This record gives sequence, C-alpha cells and structure tokens, in this order.
Amino acid sequence: MFDTVIAGPDATRLLAAVSGNNYESFTVGQAKQFIPVTSNGNIVTDGILHRDAAEQYTLSGIPAAQNWVKYHGDKGGYDVSFSTDPSSAFRGGAAPKLFRYQVQGPLAADLVERAFGGRSANVFAVGGDPATPHGPYHDSLAIIESGLLHRYGVRHVSVSGYPEGHPAIPDQVLWSALAAKVAALSRHRLPGTVITEFGFDADPVLAWIEAVRSRGIELPIRIGVPGPAGVKRLLSYAARFGVGTSAGRRIANGYPGGVSRRTSRWAAASAPAGWRIFTPRRGTSATGTS
Repeated sequence: MFDTVIAGPDATRLLAAVSGNNYESFTVGQAKQFIPVTSNGNIVTDGILHRDAAEQYTLSGIPAAQNWVKYHGDKGGYDVSFSTDPSSAFRGGAAPKLFRYQVQGPLAADLVERAFGGRSANVFAVGGDPATPHGPYHDSLAIIESGLLHRYGVRHVSVSGYPEGHPAIPDQVLWSALAAKVAALSRHRLPGTVITEFGFDADPVLAWIEAVRSRGIELPIRIGVPGPAGVKRLLSYAARFGVGTSAGRRIANGYPGGVSRRTSRWAAASAPAGWRIFTPRRGTSATGTS
C-alpha cells in the first residue's frame, strides 16, 4: 500500500471537503475507512485514514484516494503538506516508513493487548463461509455464546444480515440464525448492530428491513453498498455473494452513479445507523465501515 501523510492547519478542512466522513468525532489515534466523493456524492474509491495528531493524518491504500486529496489540496490552495511513501513495488528496496504486521496464534490477543495497551472494543462476528471451520467455533453464534468476547473486553458486536438471501443458506435458516444471535447478544448484555450484505437495489433492502422490524428485532442496521470497481469485477463479486440479479440490473442501468442517488431514499425510509462500503478487490473480501 501507499501511505501519504497530510499535515497542516487545513488538513481537516481539506479532508472534510473531499470525503463523506465525519470529522467532528474523529479523535487522535483513531482510524476510519476513508470515502472520497465527488461534489455530486459519487464515491471515487476508498482508503484507510488515521488521525496522527490534531493537524496530521496518514492516508493508506491504493494511490487513487491519495491523489484525489493531493489534487484538491493543491488546486484549492489549502495550507497543507503531503509526504508519500510508495508501496514496496515502487520503493526500490528502501525500508518503508510505516510497517504492518499480521499476528496469529493462541497468544495473539495477549500480544496485541500488551503492544497497544488494550483490547478491541468492537467486533464484527461473521462466519466467512468456509467449507470446514478453521477453529473450534462452527459459526458466529458459537463465538457470541462462548464468553470469549466478554473475556477480551469486547463491548459491541456486529452481525450479518442478508436482504437478498445467501447463495448457500436457505432464507429460514438465515432468519433463525439472526434471531438466535440477537437473543444471544441480549443474554450476554452486549450491544449490537446488523451489517447487511451489500446490495445494488433499494427495494429488497427496504423490504428486508421491514421484515426485520416485524420480527421484533430492533438492533441498529448499517446498510451495505458497493464501492467503486470495474463492471466485470462487480458482477463476479455480486454473483459470489448472491446479489447477481440486482447487480446486473443496476449495472445495465448505469451503475455506479446510482449508489449515491439511492442512499437518501434508504436513509429517509429506514433511518439506518450508517453505511458499510464494500470494495471488491482481487483476492480480498470487503473493507470496513464508514
């Protein structure tokens, strides 16, 4: 990944002008999915934005988001400076300025807690659809029921919702699983949120939200929407996750411009807790929430 440091008195003002993120509650040391948008609200791409200091941020990811910020920073005359560290493919063998590590193993959580002085307060409990579970828990409900989340200081849990169904799971099983997870969260006194699979069509999402509420489920809902990608990759990704029909219809009618036009209708009708931007990339699943 490329990393660009954005620093100066106008850093926050610039980022707020070119993205859909909220900076009023963006504290130092916090990271968010960065969502750059055009003046019409269309999503450009995404990235990972970390607030290093009151007037300094680090934006990581593919260079498109960073170039978008640089362009508007230079064009708009903002009092900011930029310093970019390219990915290893363009660094010529030099050491990176920012290192990233993946930690695995039975003591991984303890190591992370010691390194960062605490544990994660928020968890998205999702199965991931492996043919065979890669551990002692066969689904996300088992993790919620295990007591591990309390043990590791988790204070909020998100679970999955499927407005257009799942390609490998019957609808009735999905509804039963959602109800069971909601009940388990209540028993364990864990606040929760439902994050939906991404969709291209507002109608099935709105109908699903009505069905959720009719079943007495009152958890906040974050609606999944697709991020920027080529048509071929969008269709492939949508077919994999069971939303191919609406994807084909929306793409044929001019996606991606329609995403931003539909969000206002969703917000007015369902009062969602927020949005989750799914960015289809080769070899990966979705990125985090806005």
